[in-house]
Amino acid sequence: MRFHLAFTAILLAFLASVTAEDLAFEYSLSMGQLSGGAHELVYYSGDTILSELYWPLDGAIVFSASARAVFPGGFALSLGIDSALSGDTGAMTDRDYLNLPTDGSLTHFSSHETNVDRLLGFSLCLSRRFSSPLHGLASPQRIVFEGALGIRITSTHWTASDGYTQYGPWTGEDWTPWRDNLPTEDLSGEVITWEQELVSLFAMITVEVPLGRLFLLRGSVLASPLNISHAKDHHLLTRMYFIDRMSGGLLLIPELTLAWRPAPRWEAFAAISWLTLSPLRGSTEIRDEQGYIISGSDGSSGTDMETTTIRMGLTRRLSARP
Repeated sequence: MRFHLAFTAILLAFLASVTAEDLAFEYSLSMGQLSGGAHELVYYSGDTILSELYWPLDGAIVFSASARAVFPGGFALSLGIDSALSGDTGAMTDRDYLNLPTDGSLTHFSSHETNVDRLLGFSLCLSRRFSSPLHGLASPQRIVFEGALGIRITSTHWTASDGYTQYGPWTGEDWTPWRDNLPTEDLSGEVITWEQELVSLFAMITVEVPLGRLFLLRGSVLASPLNISHAKDHHLLTRMYFIDRMSGGLLLIPELTLAWRPAPRWEAFAAISWLTLSPLRGSTEIRDEQGYIISGSDGSSGTDMETTTIRMGLTRRLSARP
């Protein structure tokens, strides 16, 4: 408690000492497109997968907005918000291996048209810039490094509808292994929904290399070994909820940006980023639609994700301070 009070007092004293002339503000707006997706995983034991659902994000249109306040000494506070348009993102696939542990072959397969209903992201970070003694390429401006610590929160909701199932028959002892020529059963309407919240505490490093007088190459890497996820799968056909609470994994987001600065207060940029999240693991709780717990298990749930984002945007500075 004393530490929090002291930290708050120091922060308030620092903010009170800062005048409007000391601050620099900037905001950015961008639009881009996502590709990739996330896995919803069920483990039989250890790292052996019992069920694997792939939730795509291909073609999702994402909008981003950010605001940044730069304080004396190179410190900055940044806030970012991302949102995607609701729409079709490809086919969700569901693969089950129900003959485990005796046989690990695929037994059940289904595919469904998928819509992303919600994709929201929020980030907040505190950073510090350091100017190096090195100059950029054919530029009098110096190369700049920036380190940051922050929090990142995302919330995503998918709906899988229509499509078909393709299951091998039960032999009386086990399931017939899946083959692509097995008969299919067509489905109509919503089949499965999945929503996931992911909270990550991250560190990030950025390098800015001036290219001549008007261009800038910016590279950054965000890393987080501290991730917590809460997910809920609703199987509408069986009327059951699968609720997962997971943690761990490693989140990495490298990004490369090429910026053009035709004027001191304006920047146009194009960026590409790659997100990879190694599997989180945790517990699963199965409930019926009335909320009663049917069963639960530890270590049986998992999730991972890989996406690529390409975007273009504009940055506007409200002061000439870099």
